Amino acid sequence: MNYEIVTLQEKLVAGITARTNNHAPDMGMVIGGLWARFYQGGIYESIPDKADEKAIGLYTDYDGDADDDYTAMVCCAVTKEPKHSAYELRRIPAGPYAKFVITCHMRTAVEEVAKAWREIWRMDLPRTFICDFEEYQDSHMEHTEIHLYIGLKEEARGGFKKNAAGGYGFKSIQGVSQGNHVLHVIMDFGANVTLTGGVCLQTKEGSLTLIQYISG
Repeated sequence: MNYEIVTLQEKLVAGITARTNNHAPDMGMVIGGLWARFYQGGIYESIPDKADEKAIGLYTDYDGDADDDYTAMVCCAVTKEPKHSAYELRRIPAGPYAKFVITCHMRTAVEEVAKAWREIWRMDLPRTFICDFEEYQDSHMEHTEIHLYIGLKEEARGGFKKNAAGGYGFKSIQGVSQGNHVLHVIMDFGANVTLTGGVCLQTKEGSLTLIQYISG
């Protein structure tokens, strides 16, 4: 799966929660039950001071990693804390996140999101296991858009990690050059991560040295 690394601001959310585990046989029923309560039970309509109309599926309070218990929360972003005690509150922390985008028919959304999560579990991402979430952008029946955000450690900010020697490693590089300077570059870091942007590089005996990366 392709993704981009983005920096998000803190987000306050209100909704309902339940504890579960990815290996639990009733995990799907637990999370599906939350969504049913959220909409059919009138929770979504009753939450005041919504920041927008988007629904969020949040995964937080991890006991460890993807194999351990966590809190599933169906919620929406709010501009201030609701006074009603029926709502659970969480803060999605600011920081770097891997952003995945799914576009599909509304009828296949559950299947497509589940498929995406299975692929994410197999990826070698520097995850924080603090907050991950799905954000449902609209309610279009034929072309609904869903954004998945995976919380990353600070070392992932900017889209690449330093290697043991203190440099930035990449699998391959393509660029448009002028003399000894590369004006535009596509860096392939493996794991289906490709970053494109304007950079300043210098050549030395056939090698490239990264001076500055400007996100494109």
